[in-house]
Amino acid sequence: MGNVKISVIVPVYNVENYLEICIESVISQKNFQDIELILIDDGSTDQSSKIIKKYTESYTNILDYYQENAGQSKARNKGIQHAKGEYIYFLDSDDLIPDLAMEHLYNLAVKEDLELILFEGKSFFDKSVDNMKIGNMNYERNKVYDKILNGQDLFIEMTANKDFYASPCLQFIKKKVLLENTIYFLEGIIHEDELFSYQLLMKSKKVKCIKDKLFYRRIRLDSTITSLNYEHRIESLTKVIQKTIEFNSHLEETTVEMDDALNSRVNHLLGQCIIYCMEMSFKNRKKNYIQLKEIKLIILNNGYSVYRKYIFYFKHPEIYRILQKVLITIRKIKTLS
Repeated sequence: MGNVKISVIVPVYNVENYLEICIESVISQKNFQDIELILIDDGSTDQSSKIIKKYTESYTNILDYYQENAGQSKARNKGIQHAKGEYIYFLDSDDLIPDLAMEHLYNLAVKEDLELILFEGKSFFDKSVDNMKIGNMNYERNKVYDKILNGQDLFIEMTANKDFYASPCLQFIKKKVLLENTIYFLEGIIHEDELFSYQLLMKSKKVKCIKDKLFYRRIRLDSTITSLNYEHRIESLTKVIQKTIEFNSHLEETTVEMDDALNSRVNHLLGQCIIYCMEMSFKNRKKNYIQLKEIKLIILNNGYSVYRKYIFYFKHPEIYRILQKVLITIRKIKTLS
């Protein structure tokens, strides 16, 4: 290949029913010859590997790498390491991008010398999903951000407006920012996008957020996030919170507004931990309750809204251990503030 402008990185794991249409959406991009499509086979056991082989034999700019099943984070990291493009875009193997997406993003990035472009997306439903149960899952922001900002300032604004989306599928990234700041996905967890996107924003000096919907997400019941257990979700989020706080403590410059935005985001993640705890407790139907009075004291002592006390009926003892991890994280936040 000649000069590669964009590296599109796609982790692949058992998506034989969706992979071809995902790949075709990249091939359909205008000036596809300037794009390299990197497919990382994460140890697929279905026909995904054969589909990959078919495309790599037909296109010199479609590359494939194999790894034993190690998860999406490691697959994406492998893609970063092999990427030759000036810009990187991450696409999941069951999702799509519209025909002119990459050209539009690249031209804008070059014209305005941007390190990061954030954009919007929309969802479409797999035939196995009950639309009534999913609700509106489009990626639309409440505010129009028409200025070029540094990442910290944009994070502050987006957090205040509840406009922060962590998905890297909504980001067009200058590879140099990732390599110079050693930004990779944390491996072995889920919710890794939260940490990655935060670190990326903190290290990006010229960022623009646009209203264009350039990503189409397929909603299906057997996706990664649906299939994993609640305890793993909670442990992952707790690790993300801890790593976020650690990363923030090493930033050269920060402001009161930035600290407030970070605290707001961390509180959101802690809230997700608590909701997962609730879901796990109702799912398992154990008899061992932690008294509502004890949970209420924990919540109030750590700044949570009073209304949350009504959902804290934990039905098995191991959840208390998980909650303790959350509280340790909260105490770390307080010592840094």
